[in-house]
Amino acid sequence: MTVRVVTTNVAGVGEMPNKVFTLSEKDGVVYAILLVGGIRLDLASFTVFMDVAVVPPSTEGMPPLFSGIRTLRSAGNIVSITTSERETVTWKKMFPVFAERCRAWSHTPNCEYTSTGKIPLSIGLNQNPLCKCGEGIGFGGQEWNVGTWKSMLPFATRIAICGLFAVTSALVKPPLPLPGTAGFIQPQKRTDKTCWVCGSSGKPKLLTCSGCKKARYCSAECQQMDWKLHKMDCKKL
Repeated sequence: MTVRVVTTNVAGVGEMPNKVFTLSEKDGVVYAILLVGGIRLDLASFTVFMDVAVVPPSTEGMPPLFSGIRTLRSAGNIVSITTSERETVTWKKMFPVFAERCRAWSHTPNCEYTSTGKIPLSIGLNQNPLCKCGEGIGFGGQEWNVGTWKSMLPFATRIAICGLFAVTSALVKPPLPLPGTAGFIQPQKRTDKTCWVCGSSGKPKLLTCSGCKKARYCSAECQQMDWKLHKMDCKKL
């Protein structure tokens, strides 16, 4: 839901585009500031993703952010989004994933992921889920040259936020019912009086295959649907 809201706002669907967002818990505590550089094509997945600088405010990291946050607020045009407890946890777990998806930097020997053995580092209140290895890296492009962002980018990590889709292999399909069991549908018997696809009697008359002169269809749609299979047998009939 939030990904859609951010994407449509950045694209300017129905209103002026916005590029600055805050994600907040129900009690109003901001756990992420998103600065969106743009929407990009993901050619491998046939979709789009948002090129984002994320700043997760934390207890230890807040003092250096005060001036940057004041600058953003004075500029206005900030879209505030409140997420449910479950979605908040999901975002904190996904930030490291989104960072790994696009990083052009290497984790340092002192990476917090290694020293703590945890990814994300924390999903707790006012805690940063990301390591510091990618902070301030990758923001040299023109899209990041925004005056009100300058004091925030040194504390930001570049991430690629994309839509989430189910993996096809995870979609469990129930087995087809066997003959004699509930739910089994007897295949239509092919005759010259009914459609070979749906079994109807015509709309209003049946069409005949011009090749074999035997296959019958109630409509052009049914004929087109059956053609991939029928063309292999058409000349044999």
